[in-house]
Amino acid sequence: MTVEAGPDIHERPAALEARLQELVDIQEITQLLTFVSSAADAGQADAFAAQWLPEGTYNVGERTFAGRDNVRRVVAEGRHVEYMSEDCAHLLTPPHIRVDGDTATAVNYTVFAI
Repeated sequence: MTVEAGPDIHERPAALEARLQELVDIQEITQLLTFVSSAADAGQADAFAAQWLPEGTYNVGERTFAGRDNVRRVVAEGRHVEYMSEDCAHLLTPPHIRVDGDTATAVNYTVFAI
């Protein structure tokens, strides 16, 4: 059995700091995912849309809503308003998040209960 050596004693603080930053990033992304679902359920269209860049997109199934204004409309108009009157709720699975420097990818599933 061979044991791989960890970071050199002088490299450990930087390695720990990088790992801690990755964990903080994962937690912040998880918080973002749960916030947008809660904002949608509460009808907080402005708070919901504010989480997207102005040119951002929101994908729901095969539909894509491009731009913050269209993202806002998902919550503020149409069927979603009806769903809120029936106490809808987004139920989330834990996300799988990969962080690579300044880029991250998160995948989770949402069940929309009415």
